[in-house]
Parts: sequence; structure tokens; C-alpha cells
Amino acid sequence: MEVCPVFVDETGVLSGSPQQQPIYGIGALVVPDTRDITDTLYRRHFNFSRERMTARRRIYDDIRSRSEPPTLQEATQLMQAARHHEYKFTKIRGANFQQYADLLNLYFAFPEPQFHAVLLDRRDPDYSLAQWGNDSWSAYAHITRDLLERRVDRDVFAIVDFQDKPGNSNVHLEDIICSAHRVKGCLRAKSDISVYLQLADVLLGCVQFDCRDAAGQYSAKSPTVAAKRNLVNVLKGRLGLTPDERLMPDGSSSEVWRTPSLFTVYAGRWQ
Repeated sequence: MEVCPVFVDETGVLSGSPQQQPIYGIGALVVPDTRDITDTLYRRHFNFSRERMTARRRIYDDIRSRSEPPTLQEATQLMQAARHHEYKFTKIRGANFQQYADLLNLYFAFPEPQFHAVLLDRRDPDYSLAQWGNDSWSAYAHITRDLLERRVDRDVFAIVDFQDKPGNSNVHLEDIICSAHRVKGCLRAKSDISVYLQLADVLLGCVQFDCRDAAGQYSAKSPTVAAKRNLVNVLKGRLGLTPDERLMPDGSSSEVWRTPSLFTVYAGRWQ
């Protein structure tokens, strides 16, 4: 493909309390050859949806057999299972952990895709939005451009997880991103239309979680945290790391893995 897609997602916020939201990140998933991996990922995606519908039918049949109203938990499960499925790091639980692990293992079965992430620690004394006129939208656009300028090594068309441009901003995300020298076009899109945007969300979520986990920001007793930590360990295992090793060690400005596919993380700078 002369021009290949790159799927861009972000996590965290650039305003508000740095103590509550200390890490901001942007991830870019480059897919040079979409032919075989697309079929494989969507097959897994549709299988997951069928599994959810089977579970929904089981709950429904159980309620009917009792001739009693559903419990609040059952009603919630029925509503959740009826919704369109979308992979999101924030939705990982013990009950669906294996589906997310399968997703990562499928991704790493293909050597061609690349994933790149930039992380910014908002607790850094140099943290400031002043260089972008205290405009978090402008900061988001320029940090995304910086990531693509630094890491993309081929011509790409950027598909960016949709966010509304603030009405009072004269900064157009598409113009900023397309000023990166290998970016030939840009489109904002809802993540529910593309498993690739969802995969970028999961990969970036793993990186951000590991960074915050290293700082002791998560409860060791939470089952949800345990499920997410287990998924991060699946990712680390595929990159040849042990669970105790970090995706962004203290004092490191950049980490690069080339097997099983190119995977990079670097620390953003405000100066």
C-alpha cells in the first residue's frame, strides 16, 4: 500500500488536577498491510459478540423459568449485552479478560503493524499549556502531530478517534496533523466503527496503566485492577518483558521493541 492507515487514540486529560489525572497519552497504530489482519481481528470481534448474545439468552431463559422479575444485576447484564460491543481498556473485567488477551495475541501474530505511544507526566514541574495559549485542544493536536512526525516512517492517512472541536477554538486538528511530513490526510471517526481504533485504545490503555501502576496509583485489592494488570502482563510477555519490568522505566526517555512487531513508547517534553 502506497499510503497506509494510522489509527490514533488518546487517554487522560490535559487540564484539571494533575494528581487525579497525572498521565496523558496518545497512541498511533500503523497498519501497513490490512488484508489478512482485518479478517482475523473482525472474526475475533464477531465471535466475542456472539458469546455475549449467548450469555444474554442464558440470563433471559433463567428469568423466564423462575417467573419472577429480573434482579437489578440481571437487568443490567441484559442491557449491557444488548449493546454494540466495543473493545475499551476501561471495560476490562475478570469476566471478559480472556477476550482481551485473545485480541492482543491475535495482534502480535502479525509482524507488520506498528504501535507508537507518547506519554506526558502532568506532575512534571515543566508541565504547562502556556505554549499553546492554555488551549488543551491545540495541545492535543500538536502532541499528536509530534508523535506522527517522530515515529511514522511511511506515508499514512490518519484516522483519529473523534472529538468535537471546541467552538471557541480556531485550531483545526486536521490541518495540524496533516502538516506532519508523512501524513497525507486525516479523518476523525467514532471508535465503534473500527476495531483498529479500539485496538489502539487497548494498547495505549495498557501503557498508561503500567505507568500509573508503577507509581502505586491503583489498589492491589480491586478485581478490576487485577484484570487490567493481567492484561498488561500479557502485553509485556509478548514484548519479552517480565511482569516486574516496566514499559517506561524511571529515567528512560524512550523504549523500543522490534519483536514480535515494532512497539515504541517515549516520554513527551514540554520544553
